[in-house]
Amino acid sequence: MALIVAAGYQSPADVIRFWMSSQSRVHLLDERFSDVGIGYVFDSSTPYRHHWVVIFGGGQPQAGYTGSLLTHQGRQTAQSLLTLTNQKRRAALVHSQLVFSDKLTRVAQKMAQNPHSRLEGDLPSDEIRAAGYDKPHLGLLLAAGYSSPAEVFNYWMSSQNRTYLLGEDFTDIGIGYVFDSSSPYRHHWVVIFGGGQPQAGYTGSLLTQTTRIWL
Repeated sequence: MALIVAAGYQSPADVIRFWMSSQSRVHLLDERFSDVGIGYVFDSSTPYRHHWVVIFGGGQPQAGYTGSLLTHQGRQTAQSLLTLTNQKRRAALVHSQLVFSDKLTRVAQKMAQNPHSRLEGDLPSDEIRAAGYDKPHLGLLLAAGYSSPAEVFNYWMSSQNRTYLLGEDFTDIGIGYVFDSSSPYRHHWVVIFGGGQPQAGYTGSLLTQTTRIWL
């Protein structure tokens, strides 16, 4: 990873020329980097007014890290639960099928790994928004003690929770699963649903529309 910063340069072309004329050019041209994150702020209260931050990343993902915090077995388990859910939605003539959201999955898996939130947690709306998920309709399901996707799915379908599994408002899903042999329940499930039109004025990237066009 690498970081470069600059201030006082009004346009992308100006700041690129500055970096290319300095030691920062080695980061801009480094073949090891494949990803970039760009931050820009115009602040009239500072003498520089224009502020730039760029973070570079690349290389192979670290062993054991999937990006969604799910292990290989966890991803297979989550996929099985999603398949069961979408099969039931089709049978019930629900208009939309659910698709995995990595942002919702990150939050769901974090909840599943927490001994308190996986049993009694409330819908973590603030954390979901902080993760960049911007659709307004949200739902949460928790379960413990069910050893397979089929068992937990049948449990939810036999209760009022079926309204979440079959909800027309939902189009996205994040699934968290943990097997914890130290817990009396051993198997812990967290599912977060999302859907609807993204909220006006929220981009999920914390950059304004003008900034995103610039970059």
